[in-house]
Amino acid sequence: MTFLKKLRLNNTELSTRALKAVDNSLGQPQSGQMVPHERSGDIYRQARRRDFHMQIYIRRRLAMCARKQGRLREAIKTFKDIIRDGSMSNILGVQENLIESCLEMQAYADVQALLVRYDGFDLREPRSAVLSYTSALLKARAVADKFVADISTRRGLSSAEATAIEAITRAIEFNPHVPLYLLEMRPMILPPEHYLKRGDSEAIAYAFFHIQHWKRIDGALQLLQYTWKGDFASRFSMSGYCYPYSPQLESADRELLPTWHEVSVFPKKESPVWALLQTLTCLAVCAIALLIHHYPTSTFEAIHFAFSASVLGAQRLVAHFYHWIPENVIGLLASKPAQMVVENM
Repeated sequence: MTFLKKLRLNNTELSTRALKAVDNSLGQPQSGQMVPHERSGDIYRQARRRDFHMQIYIRRRLAMCARKQGRLREAIKTFKDIIRDGSMSNILGVQENLIESCLEMQAYADVQALLVRYDGFDLREPRSAVLSYTSALLKARAVADKFVADISTRRGLSSAEATAIEAITRAIEFNPHVPLYLLEMRPMILPPEHYLKRGDSEAIAYAFFHIQHWKRIDGALQLLQYTWKGDFASRFSMSGYCYPYSPQLESADRELLPTWHEVSVFPKKESPVWALLQTLTCLAVCAIALLIHHYPTSTFEAIHFAFSASVLGAQRLVAHFYHWIPENVIGLLASKPAQMVVENM
């Protein structure tokens, strides 16, 4: 723990020095009032843009260090200033960092206001796992402590419970790997430095930093488990719908994650023919078991007759094929075809 504190202090000191250097560079006016060429002005503007982006990046790193050191108010103020000043906040994910800091302070009203601004339900799909699962967490927080699966199923879901389950389902449809780690159905590993949206790497990064918020709210994980194994599973098996998913995510996640880690695969809908075959097989086994229980002698005779008839039919089918297939078929298949010589007249 002492090593981590020293490392964070060292990072903070280096980032502060870098920020001063960038501020000094941005504060210096353009050297020379006369610009001889238009290219010189373009180079100057590119350098200013580079320094501005670097300033935003360093300020974000300083805010993240402050959050890790427990200075949450300072981190929240810096994140808000970056969002207000910078156009790169969407690219850097500063909104997610601000939401994480507010969650650590348990400022759920501020988190809700941020979600209304950045993750509205009118969007075609959620923007990230942090936004979608945090929205589901806040809706689950209102009903999780009083939710009992058996009682709620028997009496019917209330409007608040239905809204919470719908929000959790929306989040699972966006990234179905997250519940496996939040419910500790898969081993947790350290998150990678970079992660892919909707991938297993994003699920690991979210669960690693946010599982404490789900455990802090009584009943939230139970409601997530109920939705994961019940509502979402039945809906996915019937419709198979999820937000559009790129098949290249799995191969890209394998490059980001350790080789010994088993990458979570996006769920696939079972074939309806295979599901129907499983159902018919189950019904047939149940019917045979009931017949054996009530009429053992007649049932065994019927099974023996059906088995004998099927074996006899198979033998006749094989004999029919042998009648049409020549005896030297293996030699014919192994031999090379005769080459036809065509003479020019």
